[in-house]
Amino acid sequence: MPQISKRDLILDSIIKAYLEENLPIGSMELGIRMEEMIPASTIRVYFKKLSQEGALTQLHVSGGRVPTKSAMQEYWREKIDVNKTIFLNDEIKKIVNEYNIYCLVNRVKDLRLEEIINVENRFLLLLLGEEFLVLKYQEPVFRFLTSLIGASLKELESICKQVGLFELSDKASRISSVDILLKEGEMSIYEVTKESNNNKNFTLFLNPNFPASLSDGLYFEDLLPEGYMALKQKASFKGEEAELFCLGDLYVDYEQFLNEIKESS
Repeated sequence: MPQISKRDLILDSIIKAYLEENLPIGSMELGIRMEEMIPASTIRVYFKKLSQEGALTQLHVSGGRVPTKSAMQEYWREKIDVNKTIFLNDEIKKIVNEYNIYCLVNRVKDLRLEEIINVENRFLLLLLGEEFLVLKYQEPVFRFLTSLIGASLKELESICKQVGLFELSDKASRISSVDILLKEGEMSIYEVTKESNNNKNFTLFLNPNFPASLSDGLYFEDLLPEGYMALKQKASFKGEEAELFCLGDLYVDYEQFLNEIKESS
């Protein structure tokens, strides 16, 4: 295991202190927190270097430092592993509200095109598990769709859009491929919407099919307003295979949050 550098050790300590206190931290306070592991003079040098790098910022001339948004993004990329299944406990609803984030737990249905029934050359009935779609009969469409048997709902929607079958693509997009097991913290989405001044975000982020369209991972400004973060990963909730989606302020302690909502081993 590679040894952590002084620079990274100090930055990690600053971020952890800020997540705990939500207050700027100075070099003297950090030296106390680190129990004299690193001399105060060295800490002051790295405070200056980290500020020059853009990892720290100073809100007031005489105040301490706070981690920048870019530093927080890099911190969460290193600290959060979304490539493993998280087993959620029964206290998650209460904990979500304590952290003021939005949390969605979906049971994902594996909807696939199983069969196409020709109804007297008048309609095509597409069976997708417990769901179905109806189209007007057209022989070329019937032959084409027969070749897609076994395709997932997402694949069916995408392929039909590519070949110009927009009616079918639109109908496929309206079928819900998820069952909601838990949905909590909608007010935090309102705060995101207010921050971005875009009411469309409210509808988008609360749509349970929106997280279903994302790959497991962390998301920042490429998807969200500046200063926010979302994560998605596989989960297990009350014995159900599911997916966890969380969205909230970038400065929420997600590492601690994830530790609190998972089952104790």
